[in-house]
Amino acid sequence: MPDLFFGLSAGPLFYRASEARGLYIPLTMPIHPSHISLTELRYFIALAEIGHFGRAAAHCNVSQPTLSAGLKKLEESLGVQLFERGHRLLGMTEEGKRLLLRARRVLAEAEELVEEAMVAGDRMRGSLRLGAIPTIAPDLLPWLVPWLDREEEQLRVIWQEERTADLLLGLQEFRLDAAFLALPLEADGLECLPLYEEQFRLVMAESFQPPFQAPPSKEQLQGQPILLLTEGHCLRDQVLELCGNQPREGEAADYRAASLETLMQLVRTGRGMTLLPALAAERSAGLKELAFDGPAPGRRIALCWRSTSPRRAAFRRLGERLREAHPKVPGMSTLSE
Repeated sequence: MPDLFFGLSAGPLFYRASEARGLYIPLTMPIHPSHISLTELRYFIALAEIGHFGRAAAHCNVSQPTLSAGLKKLEESLGVQLFERGHRLLGMTEEGKRLLLRARRVLAEAEELVEEAMVAGDRMRGSLRLGAIPTIAPDLLPWLVPWLDREEEQLRVIWQEERTADLLLGLQEFRLDAAFLALPLEADGLECLPLYEEQFRLVMAESFQPPFQAPPSKEQLQGQPILLLTEGHCLRDQVLELCGNQPREGEAADYRAASLETLMQLVRTGRGMTLLPALAAERSAGLKELAFDGPAPGRRIALCWRSTSPRRAAFRRLGERLREAHPKVPGMSTLSE
């Protein structure tokens, strides 16, 4: 009967086909989890996302030779080449692209294991990667960051501002733990706790003469010169839906802003009107506002996380406390379940 020789190292196994002839044939070595370290996975993910050895090493707080050695060991343990290296060029192999998402998931689950062990009572500890859409972040962070510093002293928050699609992808790929998003969402595998609702305010320059008598109805906004954010912002989609999703023509269609601040500056030029969420409208000094005829349209803001997250109970407790802590301005109301 053939003999199998097993070892504890990551080297190949050998099958001795004939004791007399002493013929050894290498077999494929099953990869054991102990051959791979979380540090090596961090190096892999950092280099894949940054695309430069020096900057990836700095991001990981190690020297470039240390990062290179760790990646080489990871490739040897996995038996695949993760990166294609050339003169001043670096690209991921197909195997590397395929394994990147799994590496992120493994690292995230390991970090969540530690985080879950550190959660005590109603408090959160460790690191928390939080995302926020650009139409929320400038008005959310000035009060939320100090609030978290006071209320969650043992929590280190890493903030990321991205559009909705990028935040959802970050949650899906385990690069984010939770995010502040506008509802409704078309995404599976998420739990969302609605925090507050804020009305839209119709604002314009003092010199701008609207083509209707105040107060306007929502129907009167259709076909009007409404200045918008660029594509990809959920606020843009909400405003277009409110205005009938009609293609716009004329001067207002030539101006599209990448941020609410730029949008307000464009409005100040008198080129058109825009709709601002209530919290953002608090910093629209110098613009006049027209109230709506009847209930004002608005949006709901929620804290969202993966439904599989071991910290989901802690996120829910955090969201419930944020409901009471968020700024109270005209046009904002706290939501319940």
